[in-house]
Amino acid sequence: MNTSSLDLGSIADNGVELEGLDPLEPAEGHYSNAIVEAQKRDVLNILRSYTGTFDVFAEAIQNAIDAVDLKNRVSEGFEPHIWIKINLRDNIIRFIDNGIGMDVGQLGLFLRPSVSFKADKCVRGHKGVGATFLAYGYSSFNVYSKFGGKGVGVALTGGRQWAESTTENIPRPRFRRVEMDIPELGASESGTCVEIVIGSHRDERPNLAWLAIEDPEIWHKVLRIKSPLGGVYLKSGGIKPSYHITVVQPDGRLSSFHGKPMESEFYYPHQFAVCQRSKDLKELATVFDKKKPDVQPPPDFRSLDCIWNIWDQDELLDADGAFYEHLSEDQRSLIVKHDVHVYGCFVRSRTVWDTFQQNELQVRPQVKIIQGGLQLASDYMVQGELFTIPLTTAAGYQANSFIIVHFTGGNPDMGRKVFQPELKEIADILSRRVVAELRRYQPSLKPDTGATFTNPSRALDDWRDGQKDWQKRNPLSLEIAGDKLTLISEPREEQDVIALFHQLVGMKVLKGLRFYSTGYNTRYDGLYYYQYERGDEFQLDTNFGGVDPSRVPSESGALVLEYKYSFDSLIADFEKDDKNPKEINFCVCWDFGDDYRRMFTASSLVLGQEGGTRETFGATHALYVGIGKGSKMFEALCLRDFILYYQEPASLLATHKTHFG
Repeated sequence: MNTSSLDLGSIADNGVELEGLDPLEPAEGHYSNAIVEAQKRDVLNILRSYTGTFDVFAEAIQNAIDAVDLKNRVSEGFEPHIWIKINLRDNIIRFIDNGIGMDVGQLGLFLRPSVSFKADKCVRGHKGVGATFLAYGYSSFNVYSKFGGKGVGVALTGGRQWAESTTENIPRPRFRRVEMDIPELGASESGTCVEIVIGSHRDERPNLAWLAIEDPEIWHKVLRIKSPLGGVYLKSGGIKPSYHITVVQPDGRLSSFHGKPMESEFYYPHQFAVCQRSKDLKELATVFDKKKPDVQPPPDFRSLDCIWNIWDQDELLDADGAFYEHLSEDQRSLIVKHDVHVYGCFVRSRTVWDTFQQNELQVRPQVKIIQGGLQLASDYMVQGELFTIPLTTAAGYQANSFIIVHFTGGNPDMGRKVFQPELKEIADILSRRVVAELRRYQPSLKPDTGATFTNPSRALDDWRDGQKDWQKRNPLSLEIAGDKLTLISEPREEQDVIALFHQLVGMKVLKGLRFYSTGYNTRYDGLYYYQYERGDEFQLDTNFGGVDPSRVPSESGALVLEYKYSFDSLIADFEKDDKNPKEINFCVCWDFGDDYRRMFTASSLVLGQEGGTRETFGATHALYVGIGKGSKMFEALCLRDFILYYQEPASLLATHKTHFG
C-alpha cells in the first residue's frame, strides 16, 4: 500500500476511532473525499465492464425475472408478467415486473456497488452491479417500486456524466421523488418499474434508431437470443413469465406483442424457420445404426437443414461416451459441481445465419444477432458474447456450429463476460467434441452452395411472387449470333448457375467442353473433359474466351468440376477439409467474392493477353498459391463477369484491373 499521500498524524487529530470502525461507512472530514473518489472509481469500473449492445436489456430483464421468481416461491397461484416498452421516438426503455418489489429502505441502497438483496444463489443475479450499471450508465434513470400495496418513485439524472467526469464540477447525482403512472401494476400488491433514457454518450447503448427494429415480435425474438428473456433451460425447471412488448414507433404509433410463457426460452437455431428440416442426434443415430450400408436413409433423414442435440451431465461423464476421455479428473469434478449441460447445433451452411436475420428477423446485416460460435451460459441465461470454437482441424466448421455450454453457479465477472479459466477450458473441450459428434451425420445435410436461401415455409404463391420480383430487379439478357438466353433472371442459387452454364455451352458460347456426369451426392459435382479444335484458341478481339493456342487442337483426360453460387463457399469447403484444391480443375460460379484471399492469389484471365494462358474455355480467373503467380491450382469461371464482358466490357475490365491487375 502506498501511504506517501496520507498524513497519518491527522487520524488522531480528527478523533477517528479505529476500534469497531466500518471501513465502508462514509466518514466525515478528511476521509470523505477519498471514499467518494473510490466509490466513483468502482462505479466507473462497473460501467466499463459492460460493452455489449444489449447489456441494458440483459441486466434489466435479469432483475425483473429474479423479482417474479422470488415472488413465485412465496405466492401460490402467482402469474408472473414482465412488460417491456421500447420508445424509438424518445429513446426510452421501460421494464416493469409484478414481482416482489422493494421497500423504501431497499430503494435507498440497491444502487450501491456490490449491494444485493438476492442472497439466494438460485436466482440469476446477486453480484450487486447490474442496478449500478443501469443507474449510472445512462443519462436518466427512474425507478418505481410497489411493496405491500404502497408505491414510491425516484429519479436519478446525470449518472453517466458524473461517472465520466474528471473534475469536481459535476456533483454526484441524488435521488429526487417523482410521480410515475404505472397502470400495469394497478392490481398488484408489489412490483417494480425501471425506466432508462438512452442519451447521446457513445457508451450509452444501444442506439435504437440505428438498430431500426420496429416490430415488437422481432424484438421478442432478438431478446430471446441476446438476453435472459430467453431462458437457457437445458434441463427441467426455470420460471417462464409472460412477456408483453410494446414499441413506440418513430411517428408515435404503438404496436404490441404478447409472448406466451412457453416462448420464454432461448431461441435455439433448430427452431428457426430456415432450419425447418432438422433432426436431433439421437434420432439420426437410431436410424443410421439400423440402416444397411447400401440402403438410403428415409427421406425425412436426408437433405436436412441442421442437426442438433442436448447432452446432460450424465452423458458428458459417461465412461463409454464421446467426452469422457478428453476430460481430466478435475474437469469431471467441475462438471458435477456446476451440473454442466450442453446444446449443440450444426447447420448446413454458414449462410443459415444470414438468411435467418434477413428473412425472419429482418434486421440490418451489420447487427449480428447470432452466428456460429461458442456461447457460455450460467444460471439459466446466456453470458457475454460468442467465442470462436477452438477447432484444431477443419476450422471452417466453426461457422456452421452453434454451441451453448451451461454452468450452474458459473459466477462470471461483474460485466457477465468472463468466466474462470478452468470453466472456459472445459467449454472449449466440450465444444470441440460436440462439433465432432454432430459432423458424424453431416452427409444427411443439404450441400452447402454458398447462396442464401428462402424460408422453406413460404407459401407457393409467395415464392412465385418472389421469383417475379427478383426477375424485375435482377433481369438477365444476352443475345449472341441470334441465340438468346432462356434464363431471364440473374442466378440466386446454385441450380441457376448450373442451368446458365450449360445453356452457354449449348449455345456454343463456351466451346470444347464435354461432360461425363454431374453428381449430387458425390464429393465433387461433375466430371468433364475438353476437346479443342481450330478456332477455339484465344484472340483478344475476336475470341476473348479462347484458350492457350498451344492446346489447340488437343483433348484432355477426365477433369473435376465444381459448381457454386459463390466462390466463397468453395473456400469454406477447403477450410473444412470437405474438398481438396489439388483435386479440382475448374469451378463455375456466379459471384467471385473476396474469401479467396485467405488461401490464394487470383489473377484475371480477361485483362490484356492473359487469356492466352487459359486452360478451360471461358475461365475468368486463375487461382495460385505462393508468392505472386507461384503455383497454379485451377481456374474459375465467374458467370457474372463473363456476361458483363458482352454487355459492358469497359466496366468489367476496370473492375478486374483494380482487383486482379
